[in-house]
Amino acid sequence: MLFKACRGAGTEYVSFVGILIRQLSDFGDPGVASAIEPWLRMPSKTSVLPQDAVEAFFAAHEALGKLNVPLPVMPKSSLDVDEAMRACGELSYWACRLSASELESSPDTLEARTLLLAGSGSVSAGALLSSTSRMLSSDGARTHLAKNYPTLSLGICREALQRRDSQKSYLQHGFMDGTTEIATFSLQVIGEYGNADDLKSLRAICDDDRLGKEALSAIKKIEDRVKFRNP
Repeated sequence: MLFKACRGAGTEYVSFVGILIRQLSDFGDPGVASAIEPWLRMPSKTSVLPQDAVEAFFAAHEALGKLNVPLPVMPKSSLDVDEAMRACGELSYWACRLSASELESSPDTLEARTLLLAGSGSVSAGALLSSTSRMLSSDGARTHLAKNYPTLSLGICREALQRRDSQKSYLQHGFMDGTTEIATFSLQVIGEYGNADDLKSLRAICDDDRLGKEALSAIKKIEDRVKFRNP
C-alpha cells in the first residue's frame, strides 16, 4: 500500500511524502526503489509547499542510501544553486551508506564535497541550511549534514560568513532562505564546530543588530570548549 501511495503521489502537493518515503524504506526492500527514485529530481521552486518538496528530495536520497541501492546519475544543471543542492542530496545518500569515519575522506563523497567548498562564497551554506532547516531533525529521522560532515560544513560556513551578503538559496520564498538566515545558520555551525581561531571574526560581528546575539552564543560555545580542553 505504501509502495502504491508513493508511486501515485503528485509533485504539486507533497505534504507527508517525505514521511511516506521513510516509512517505505524502513521495510528494507530494495525493490521499492522504483517508487522512490522519481523524488530524486530537484525539488520544484514553484511548489506551493516548498519546504515539503525539499523534505521529499532529501528523504529520497537517504532512503536509497539505507536500501544500498546505487544512486542513479542525475542530469546536471548550469545553475550553481541547483548543483549545490544536488551535492547535498548526494552527501545525504552517502551518510546513510558509509560509516561516520569515512564520510569526509571517502572518494565516493569527494566530488560533492569539492563542489560545495568551491561554492562556499555564494551557494553552499544556503544548500546546507535547506537540508536541515525543516524541523531541524527534531524527530530524529532527518540526516543532519552539518553533523555528518562537520569539517566540510565548518569550512563552508566560515567562508559564507565572510561573504554573507553574496549568499543565495535554492528556494527564495522568504522563509529560512535569506542572507540573514544563512548567516545565522553559519554562526550556529561555527559555534558547534569552530575553535579559538574563529573568535576574532566572531567578535567583529557582536555589534551587528541582526547577528550579534548568535555571534555571542557561538563565542560562548567555543570558549567553553577551549576551557574544557585546557583546564
